Amino acid sequence: MNHKFIVLVVFSLLIILLVAAVNAANVRTVTADTFWDVNASGTTVNGSSSIVDAQGSESSCNRVRVGLLQWDVSDIPTSETVEHVKVTLHTIRSSTGTDSNTKLALFAAPDNWDESTQQSDLPTPPSDGDTPLMEVSGPYAVNGDVVFDAQGSSDALVSYVQNQVAGDRTVSFWVKITSGCPSGGSARVAWNSRESGTSYLELYDANAVTISRFSSNNNYTWPVIAGIVALALAAVAGIGYGARRFNS
Repeated sequence: MNHKFIVLVVFSLLIILLVAAVNAANVRTVTADTFWDVNASGTTVNGSSSIVDAQGSESSCNRVRVGLLQWDVSDIPTSETVEHVKVTLHTIRSSTGTDSNTKLALFAAPDNWDESTQQSDLPTPPSDGDTPLMEVSGPYAVNGDVVFDAQGSSDALVSYVQNQVAGDRTVSFWVKITSGCPSGGSARVAWNSRESGTSYLELYDANAVTISRFSSNNNYTWPVIAGIVALALAAVAGIGYGARRFNS
């Protein structure tokens, strides 16, 4: 068989696999966010703020502000198996500088809130001794991304998201600074809110190089994706046929 023909077919198949892998990720933007402020009055509503904020004070990192994020995952079938979770926050303010000791953590949060919920009715933030789902260490650069990336069904973050997908169909997180705050000062990390930017939740199924059975949450629909793949297969067949005729 002609060497060029083999290379052409393999390259075409790789393109198809790449299309499938990209569409295996179900990328979502946050549907509600706010922050809990220990200094705020009971009538404060932070949902319209342009930022979501996490702050800790003194060396013990006592909570000052704690971010609250929520995603709607109701269009994902409850039968799906989540094997890989990524949460990305785009940092727009940071007082941690180059300190790699500052840790930002995700905690499981209740889902019974939205951006209009009054400060006094927001759920209670995690206590200082609570165990986070995941922590990441700094530094947190301005205009950089803080990424929580977890894989495997035994991972706490993945397990929590899986339970939410199969449960009330909503994923909520507290975001809190847990360590690395300066003595006599505070550490702060803030990111774009839903009104001025986006925070991302990415869910992957167990076979990330196949077309995911997750329903699509972007501008494409699965019939369109299936059509693209069918067209690619037809193109491979046509190119292969043409190559064989050319070399015959």
